[in-house]
Amino acid sequence: MLAHLAWKSLCRPAHRRLVEAMAHPRKAQQKVLTGLLHKNAASHFGKGHALHPQMSAREFQQAVPTFTYEDLRPLIERAADGEPNVLTTESVLMFETSSGSTSAAKLIPYTRSLRAEFQAAIRAWMYDLYATHPAMGRGRHYWSITPLHREKRKTNGGIPIGFDDDAEYLGRLEQWLSARLFAVPASVGKMPDMDSCLAATRDYLRKARDLRFISVWSPSFLDLLLDGFDESPTQLWPDLAVVSCWGDAASRAGFAALQKRLPGVKLQAKGLLATEGVMTIPIESAGGCVPCLNSHFYEFLPANSADDATEALLCDELEEGSEYSMVMTTGGGFWRYRIGDRVRCVRLVGETPVLEFMGKEDGVSDLKGEKLNPYFVGRSLDALRLHHDLRSAFLMVAPSDDGSSYILIAGASPPSCEHLASELDALLQENPHYRYCRTLGQLEPIRVVPVPSDAAARYLQRCVALGQRAGDVKPASLRREGGWEAWMTS
Repeated sequence: MLAHLAWKSLCRPAHRRLVEAMAHPRKAQQKVLTGLLHKNAASHFGKGHALHPQMSAREFQQAVPTFTYEDLRPLIERAADGEPNVLTTESVLMFETSSGSTSAAKLIPYTRSLRAEFQAAIRAWMYDLYATHPAMGRGRHYWSITPLHREKRKTNGGIPIGFDDDAEYLGRLEQWLSARLFAVPASVGKMPDMDSCLAATRDYLRKARDLRFISVWSPSFLDLLLDGFDESPTQLWPDLAVVSCWGDAASRAGFAALQKRLPGVKLQAKGLLATEGVMTIPIESAGGCVPCLNSHFYEFLPANSADDATEALLCDELEEGSEYSMVMTTGGGFWRYRIGDRVRCVRLVGETPVLEFMGKEDGVSDLKGEKLNPYFVGRSLDALRLHHDLRSAFLMVAPSDDGSSYILIAGASPPSCEHLASELDALLQENPHYRYCRTLGQLEPIRVVPVPSDAAARYLQRCVALGQRAGDVKPASLRREGGWEAWMTS
C-alpha cells in the first residue's frame, strides 16, 4: 500500500539519526543538551540557574538540582496562568494531564519542541518495525482508542488542556496517513462510555481481516477486547504479524498470558513513555529498548544512592546488570526531572545501554508508617511467581477494606492461600518499616483474596470507574486505595 510506503519513508531519517547516535551516545546527548540550553537560557528558569549554551553536561549537573513534579509545580502553575517564558522561551501550546496510576493527575506543558521530541522517537520506532516486520505494510493497523471522558477545558490563562485524540502525538502527515491505514476511526474515542466504545471497536475489527498490527498500552486491555469476540484471533485476523504492548514490570504477567493467546504473532514489549516525555523505544537489532538519544537529555541516578544530583551518570556510563532511576530534561521545560521510573541496564550495544523498565519508585503506600513502594512490592511478587509457577497470574497487593492489613489479590488458584500469604509477608518484611509495623502489631498479617476468573478485567473496570481511560490503565503491583477486596469479589 502506498500509504505504508509513505509512512515508512517519512520515518526513515529519524531512525537513521538514532542509529548514528547509538554509535556516539555522549556526542548525541551533548548536542541535545546544547540545543535545549540555547533555546531556553533566557527563560525565567534559565536565568535563575545561570544556564548558557556552552555548558558541558557536568557543568549543567552542578548548576541545576534534580526536580520532582511537586518541585516544579509552582512554575508550571505560573505558565498555566499565562505567564510567558517561565520554564522555556517557547509558548506553551497546550497542557496535557497525566494518567498515572499512583498519583493524582498533573498538568504537563507541551511546546513545539516537546512534540517534535516525541515525534522523533515514534518515527524511529515505526521505521524499525516496518523494516524488521515487512508484513506490517500489507494490511491495516489498530491503535487503541478509548473514550476521553473529559470536556474541553482551559487553564486560568486560557491555554487548552488535553489533546482532542491520541493521534495528535503524531505529526500532521502521519495523522493523514493513519486515517487511511487504521482499522478503527478516531471517532470511536468520542463515544460516551467504555462499553459502546468497545462494541464499536469490535465491529470495526471484525471486518478488518487484513489486520497486520495492533498497538495497545496494557495487555489486559487487549485481553478484554478479545474476550468480546466469539471467534479466535487467528480466525479474525489470520495474517496478524505484530502486537505492541507493555511487557515489563507489572505488565510481565499479562504479556506472558497474551503470548499464549496469540501463538505465531510477534509480541513486542513497548518502550518507556510517559506524558512528560519518552525515555526508550524498542529497536530489534539491539534486542531491547534503548534511550531516545535525539529526543531528550537523559541522566541516571544509581539505585539506592543518596539524593545527590551530582552523582547522576550519563548514557555511556552505565554498567550491565545495574539499576538506575531515570532523570530527563525535555523541550517542555522539565529540567532534570525525576520521573520515578527505575530501569536496569540489560546490556550495552557499543556504549549505548539497552534498558528494561523495572517499576515505579513513587506511589508509596503508608497505612501505618510501613512505606511500601510499587517497585519493592513488584520484586516480591516476581519472587512468588517464580517459586510457585504463577508466571502469567494476576497478582496485586492493596490495603484491606478496613485498613488493618494488606491483601494479596490472586487471579489464579494459588497452591495454598495461607502459605502464599506467609511467604509474601516474609518478603515484605525485608523492608524495615514494614517489619517494624508488623512486629508492633500495627499491621495484621497479609491475607490472600483469590479471584479465580476475570481478575484483570475487574481491575481494568475499577480503574475506569476511578476516572482513568481504559487504554491508559497500567497493571500495578501495588494500589494505595481501599475497596479492592469488595470490588474484586462482588
